[in-house]
Amino acid sequence: IYGEKFVLRLLKKNQNIKGLHELGFPKDKDVKKCFEKRNSITIMGAPTGEGKTTSLYAIINELNRTEVNITTIEDPVEIRIPGLNQVEMGAKTNFASALRTILRQDPDIILVGEIRDKETAEISIQAGQTGHYVLSTIHTIDAVEVITRLRKLGVSNYDIASTLATAASQRLVRRLCEHCAKEREFNEEELEIIKKVEEKYNYKFDLKNKKTYDAVGCEYCNNVGYLERIGIFEVLQINDEIKELISNGESSIKIKKEAQKYGYEPIEIDGIRKVIEGITNMKELNKKTIEQIKLLEPFGEKNKQPLVIYKNLKITSIRALSEGKHLKLMLKDDNEIVNAIGFNLGELSNEYLIGDKVDIVGTIETNAYNGQEQIQINLKDIMKSI
Repeated sequence: IYGEKFVLRLLKKNQNIKGLHELGFPKDKDVKKCFEKRNSITIMGAPTGEGKTTSLYAIINELNRTEVNITTIEDPVEIRIPGLNQVEMGAKTNFASALRTILRQDPDIILVGEIRDKETAEISIQAGQTGHYVLSTIHTIDAVEVITRLRKLGVSNYDIASTLATAASQRLVRRLCEHCAKEREFNEEELEIIKKVEEKYNYKFDLKNKKTYDAVGCEYCNNVGYLERIGIFEVLQINDEIKELISNGESSIKIKKEAQKYGYEPIEIDGIRKVIEGITNMKELNKKTIEQIKLLEPFGEKNKQPLVIYKNLKITSIRALSEGKHLKLMLKDDNEIVNAIGFNLGELSNEYLIGDKVDIVGTIETNAYNGQEQIQINLKDIMKSI
């Protein structure tokens, strides 16, 4: 009742494609080194509306050469690119069936618009194992969670480890209007957030003689204070050490910690770097990434609460909290009830059902309820039990 709405999506199909660095990809990272692969799959993971497809177009445009046979499967074709075979999904087709057909045409590179189900995931992985390079998108909260999402779709650890070459993630933040942005010093709250990010990821930002900027508004930006958007990125390169962790079924938390030894920088680092460069500000970044830094203490050796792992718990209740942003689960095993809260994981509430068996990782708290001790987990990772 009263739920009718009309949505009009406008696509500028002949627009020029920006380079990945123009979209905000870190300038210290080589696009070709990150994304020009063979016999593998690259996946861009992010929530809806964060520019995943635009970034894939930028990657494809970088790889587009006359001698390279590139085919895309899209729903719909958003930008027309000369030299590509672009296939638009029809009402009676899906990504899996279209991909089977495309594989018979001997493509070198295949762009699959989105991995939505187990069938598409498995065929994409098989394509990467049989001499093709596949690029696609998936809905996750960061690059490491691409691995978890593939696991949840039913892809084996062996197939993920042997085929996934690069996992990337991004968010879109508004770019400050250079005509009216007002310079000022970082305040205490902003410095505290930066310090928490440094502690959590063992990273050091250069704040010497650095300022930040407030959005003001002028005639150039229609008195908004921001003009256009820019991406903040993270890229996970799957090396031999990460492959071994994936094959062993390790959690995303352990994979993320190991990946940082080999150059992986979580998205918060690129975001704060762009704040320090004056491209955006902490207020804008806070909407996309930093809120979770305020809520979660650093993990690892400096964490006062150790990480714990619960396996094969049955979900008895599931709901999203705080306008759908946070996930709350009630789980049960033979001996105890476990309450789990995952900050900024509300979108995962649609991926689990009451009765599902799951494994969870988090920090532990205990409390009493009706004379019975209950455990609450501040959720860091969750996946369906294997």
